[in-house]
Amino acid sequence: MSTPKAMSTPNTHTQATGLVGALMFVGCSILVMIVLPLLLLFAWAGFAPFAAFLFIVIAVIKTRPLRRADGTVVALYWLGTAHLIGWSAFAIVYLWGLSFRPRGYEALAWFTWACWAAAATTVGTAALLAVVRRRVLGGTEVAIYWLGSVAALAWAVFWLLNLLYWREGPVDPNAERYGVHAGAALIVASAVALALLRLRSLGDVELATYAIGSAVAIGLSAGMFYESPTVAIIVALSLSFVGLLVVASLRARRSSGHVGATAAGADGGT
Repeated sequence: MSTPKAMSTPNTHTQATGLVGALMFVGCSILVMIVLPLLLLFAWAGFAPFAAFLFIVIAVIKTRPLRRADGTVVALYWLGTAHLIGWSAFAIVYLWGLSFRPRGYEALAWFTWACWAAAATTVGTAALLAVVRRRVLGGTEVAIYWLGSVAALAWAVFWLLNLLYWREGPVDPNAERYGVHAGAALIVASAVALALLRLRSLGDVELATYAIGSAVAIGLSAGMFYESPTVAIIVALSLSFVGLLVVASLRARRSSGHVGATAAGADGGT
């Protein structure tokens, strides 16, 4: 009886090590995105594709074979590389636009299209991975793909609303407000849609990700409506707490239902 327990320990340790490595990978990619522009100023854009390529190579090595790798680890490595891939796409499009020396509305338009290029690469790579791993796709993996993709899309939607409400002079405050509301609506609607589609196989971590992501979006929208960062923080934390309570309640119900079904089966067997 001791053999299975001994056999499971190395697997658990390996999974934990892979998860920690993936989290460190995401942290390093974010650090690169912050430090590189500070060190190289405007020259960072030329180095962005090289940084993205390096991280892609590392991610490919760490997630081989792709169809049998742990889903959470794969999704985290995707999150780290998606930042840099989208960052590179943004740099390429925006620098190309700046070569035409745009001003005013045209400059904002190029910035907006660059944001959409970044969002398209982020969503596209997530969709590609989801298709490749469709037979082993897990809930946490789906939630991470959703989180990275919808954040990029919300950012692009925000700037699109700014572009549509463009006026000469200072940025129209209504444009910023509507952009935040539209991005928040996109996040919440997509979270609800995914939760309903995956209702039968919805896991605790997946549901918590949808709940917290939606809570933060609603908090930002409320803060923009009242023009108060304090309101944004309070609403986001409150809704996150409520969301976690809902997840805990659902988990308790599942556990009690499983225990009841096991007990009924045992009584029937006797």
